Amino acid sequence: MKIQAIITLFVSVILLGACSAAAEVTPIPIKLTATPLPTSTAFSTPTASPTPEQFDFSMLSPDSTKKIQSTDWVTFDILDVKSGKVLKSFSYDRAKFGEGVGYLPEAGYVPFYWSQNGEYIYVYAHQGWDGGVKYFGDVFGAEEGVARFNMNTAVMEDIVPEREGGGYTFAISPDENSIVYVDQRETPLVLRWRDLLTTTERVLLTFDEKILDAGAFGWSPKMDKMVLMGLEVQNPGHTDGSQKFFYSILVINLDNPQTYRVVEGIDRWLKFSSWNEQDQVFYTDWENTIWQVDLKSNTLAAKGTATPYP
Repeated sequence: MKIQAIITLFVSVILLGACSAAAEVTPIPIKLTATPLPTSTAFSTPTASPTPEQFDFSMLSPDSTKKIQSTDWVTFDILDVKSGKVLKSFSYDRAKFGEGVGYLPEAGYVPFYWSQNGEYIYVYAHQGWDGGVKYFGDVFGAEEGVARFNMNTAVMEDIVPEREGGGYTFAISPDENSIVYVDQRETPLVLRWRDLLTTTERVLLTFDEKILDAGAFGWSPKMDKMVLMGLEVQNPGHTDGSQKFFYSILVINLDNPQTYRVVEGIDRWLKFSSWNEQDQVFYTDWENTIWQVDLKSNTLAAKGTATPYP
């Protein structure tokens, strides 16, 4: 069985006249409905997963005393690193939506984060779908659900309930108290925040309907702003090369809730990296190029190439 890649990236050049000159911040028609997140910084949205033939998963716990391992997407063992003893296990049920047509032959869990106290292992559900719902492709890495395994109780609990044919984009805050997510299937799109301690949920903002997808979430050091990318698609259902992607970088001012399109006309997906005290937001692309957004001048510029991992 083959697991198809979940992200289709379209390579081109940045089409931004605003990259070389300062521009006015322009409000966009987005309806804010609540005040967003507590202190947090986004983790990156998971990217494409390997095929079963290549799959040999291993993840260390934050204290390096335990590890998760699997070879089939379905069964995951948590082992003591020193002794090799299996401490806990969890599995994905490929028949959770029923036998026959409801059976998902390519589905499984992918662990993507282990809480710092060692209590929770966060996983996303990957069903082998393309991921794109309103357009061809999946630029922000949408998945079918998010869950976490409780090491103390050995119970898997849904965070964003899995649904057949997903998909959601999401990011967990580093204080591990909250998650933000967007449901691709909604029109208009809605950005939601959920408290991971109480399960309380609220709407942060509702997008203009021309924005078909959103992702690449990040937060400022002082937690007074939030950044994300919105996606508009020309000829969204076409596979003949006529489909075109156009991205905008959006900033939400949380002290005086407003949403601004800071940079627009970008034709490549960027991965959020960091946000410094000088209001400069850094991104990387699939070529490892580092991009800087200066929120004071509202400009985007390439700053060099990141050092590749050894």
